[in-house]
Parts: sequence; C-alpha cells; structure tokens
Amino acid sequence: YEGEERDEESYIKDLEDIIRLYVEHEDKELDTQGALCLKELADYYFELGNKKKTEEIIDRYLAVYLHQDNKKLLESTDYVKLVKAQLLFEKGAFEESRELAKQIDRKINLDLLEQRELLMAECDFKLMNIDEAITEYEYYLSRFGDRHLEDKKEKIYWNLVELFLRISNKDKALDYLDKIIKIGKMDIKELEAYRIKGNLLDEYSKGLSFKVYMEGISKFHFNPELKIQNIIINIYSRIASLVTEDN
Repeated sequence: YEGEERDEESYIKDLEDIIRLYVEHEDKELDTQGALCLKELADYYFELGNKKKTEEIIDRYLAVYLHQDNKKLLESTDYVKLVKAQLLFEKGAFEESRELAKQIDRKINLDLLEQRELLMAECDFKLMNIDEAITEYEYYLSRFGDRHLEDKKEKIYWNLVELFLRISNKDKALDYLDKIIKIGKMDIKELEAYRIKGNLLDEYSKGLSFKVYMEGISKFHFNPELKIQNIIINIYSRIASLVTEDN
C-alpha cells in the first residue's frame, strides 16, 4: 500500500488474513511475514490511539515470537517490546515497563535505543530510583540531547532538579535551573526556575540571591499574559526578607 491511497477495511483484512495463515507457519519465511504483519497491525492501531487493540496484538506477537531466534525479527520484536513497555508505563506499571525495556537490544536501531533510554529514565524517576534515574537522564542528554528541541530537554532538566534536590546536591540542581533559564521560553516555569534558584542561593550568598530574584522580577513583572501573581508575591516576600536581614 506504500505510495497509494489505501482502503482501510481492505488493508486490515489483508493483514489479518496473512496473520491467520502465516503466524506460526512451519515455513520460516512465511512465519516471518506473519510476524511482520502482526507488528504492522499493532502499529496501525497504536497510531490510531486504540491502545486496547494495540496491546491485544502485541501480546499475541510476544507470546509467539519473544524467545524465537529469528534474526529477521530482531528489530521488529524490539519495537513491539518498546510499545508494550510504553503502554505499561502509561498504566502506571513502572516496574514491568522498566523490566521489558531492559530486554531491548541496545545495538539494533538508534531510534529504538533513544526511546528505550528515555523510558528507562522515566520509569526510574517515577519509582524514585534516584541514582539510576540521574545516570540514565544524563546519559540520554549526552547521547541524544542534540536531536531534540528544548521543550523535551526542559522536562528532563526539571526532573533532574527534583532528583538532585532530593539528595541535597544543590550545586547540580542549580546547574539544571540555569539550563532551564537559558532556554528563555518566557513562561511561568522559567519564572519558577528563577524563584527556586534564588531560594537555593540564599544559603550561599544573600547578594547573589537578591540579584537572581531581581532578574526574574524585571523579566516577568510586566507580562500580563502569564498567571504569575503568586510566584511574584513569593519572590517579593523573599526580597523583603533579605532587605530586612541586611538591616
């Protein structure tokens, strides 16, 4: 159907016919075609957002091909495992998602490797496996960070800020707050980064803390589009306390 407009009903029927005839066929080539059609059908429903149907087909695929030694299916099987792991993650089954993602061959496909590494980090973040999550996020950023827009990296930076604060590593948390501020999205999250940075610097230097607060205020104070009143009030309160302490 590549390169031509396809009839969806006929497309699905053709795939299902091949699956019915070829899956677990004694001829290895036909069996491989059946497996690839299972994968294609799962991918079709996944793109439609039909997660229930996707998972049904994926479970069937994995039940038959997960442990088969068929080199022609290595990448296909890894893709199916990744989609299953993503679906498990969305259901909150973070341990199961992580264990399945670990089974994906790291050498086969760079795009699958990238998705695997991020999913592993996300699972460990949800499970609060702090050391593992930090290692995985930082590896992901070093290996794949230049492939993405800042939006995706910003979310990772915020997770790393939280992780480093949980282990009281304020210097590393400050490093990632600086990266968030450097993105320069001029949104409420950037202002929040200024606020947290100012709070952390307060323990090192009141002067630096005051400077950061004022940078945030001057950048955002006259932006009526953002609902930032609470953060602005909090920052003013911190500034007032610094001034009071100096006096």
